[in-house]
Amino acid sequence: MSNDEGTAQNPPRTQARQITLQVGERRFVTTLQTLVPESNFFASLLSGRWDDALTDGSYFIDADPTLFEHILRYLRRRVLPIFYDISKGHDHALYLALLEEAKYFQIARLQEWLENKKYLYALSVECFIEEDEGTPCPTTLSTDTSVEYYPEWGTKRVQCMKARGDADAVYDEEPMLRLLVVKKRTVFDMQACVAGQFQIDNESEPFSEIEEVSHWCPELGGWYDTDEEAEQNYINDNVIRLIEENSS
Repeated sequence: MSNDEGTAQNPPRTQARQITLQVGERRFVTTLQTLVPESNFFASLLSGRWDDALTDGSYFIDADPTLFEHILRYLRRRVLPIFYDISKGHDHALYLALLEEAKYFQIARLQEWLENKKYLYALSVECFIEEDEGTPCPTTLSTDTSVEYYPEWGTKRVQCMKARGDADAVYDEEPMLRLLVVKKRTVFDMQACVAGQFQIDNESEPFSEIEEVSHWCPELGGWYDTDEEAEQNYINDNVIRLIEENSS
């Protein structure tokens, strides 16, 4: 087979169109294919209907660059965000701030994740409680597990002397330290962040009303929360195609 035939059967991939964004005081470099499929804001901005580019070809976005990092990270990989610390819990202030950015950039899937607090179902905490006597012993725990000790003084009966013959044994009360040991293990459901699906525990009240929240669309090659979202992504994909055709 000649080189010409091989080229015809395996055409070169179209090079991604590079986009530079000036977000506040910081610059971000990404591609058209990253920005447009899920963001109606960028689909409109980069459609070519308006001449909004700066003299150097970049686009100015009046937004917080620190929050925009999370927006761009999501658009690049479509992994829904979790902001959780094992000692502090969820960062609800960051969720709220990012929700406003998701609304501004018109990213429906991310907005629904934050607005409906679906991130709460991506993490669960398993608790193990046991009672122990004496001082806590050194133990090795995995980084997803924490342990808490709740001490309490009590007493226990101890035999202080042996009785002779048929006489009853004599007991005394002795102080004793009791410990309530609470171990907590954080369980992370990765599938919830990637596909928006949850593993449901039917016996758990908060989870009982949650069902599968996204579905696979083979025609479009991705997970989508609703048919409307799949349709909008199809439209935005065609916007990319038209922009590339007009710029070539």
